[in-house]
Amino acid sequence: MKRSHAVGLSLLIVFISGTVAAASAAAIEWLEAGAEIKVAKEVEGLAENKSMIFRDANAKIAVLCESAISGAVGPKAKGELSLAGPCVVVEGLTSVEKVGLSSPWNTTLETVGGVAKDEITEKFSIPGFVIEGIDAGIKIEDTCTKPKIFTGLEQRGGKVAIKFEAAEKLKCSLGGEMGTMVGEMITNLKNKEALSFS
Repeated sequence: MKRSHAVGLSLLIVFISGTVAAASAAAIEWLEAGAEIKVAKEVEGLAENKSMIFRDANAKIAVLCESAISGAVGPKAKGELSLAGPCVVVEGLTSVEKVGLSSPWNTTLETVGGVAKDEITEKFSIPGFVIEGIDAGIKIEDTCTKPKIFTGLEQRGGKVAIKFEAAEKLKCSLGGEMGTMVGEMITNLKNKEALSFS
C-alpha cells in the first residue's frame, strides 16, 4: 500500500466578483447586511472541514488540501481569494510535491435553472488545477481544466458557502474528462456584517 506524505504549499484563487447584467429584471448580486455592496468588501473563511479534494478519477489520482480563504467580493470589483495549507495524497501517488491553480479567474453571479450559481471563467488561464507528485519513483504531472466552472452557492446565517461540486467535470491531461474540485468554502465578510446574495 502506498503511503501518503504531507507537503506544505499555498494555493491561490483570484476572483472577479460582481452582479449579473441579466436580460430579465431578476439580477443577482452580493449583499452586505441585506444591502447592495457598492465597493469591494474583504472576505475570509475556511473550507468545510478545512479541506478540498482535487481528483482525476480515471488516472486514480487525488489529493486532499486543508484550506483557508481570504479576499474580497463586490459588484464590478476585483476580489482575491486565497487558499493555503498542507496537502496529503488520497490515492495514486506516493507523495505530492505541488498542487497549483490556474488563477486568476473571472466569476459572475448567475441564476441557472432558478438556482444561484457562481460562474468561473478564464482571465489569464483556463480554470483548473495541476497536481505534481511522485509515484513509485516516477514524477507525475496531471493538469485538469474547464473553460467554465459553475459553483453552487448557499446562504448560511450571515455567511455564504461557495460549493465546488463533483458534477463539474474537468478535462485532465492523464485521465480525460473526469477531473473534479470538490469542497465548500464557507465565506464571511471580514467586517463581520452579514454576507448574502439575492
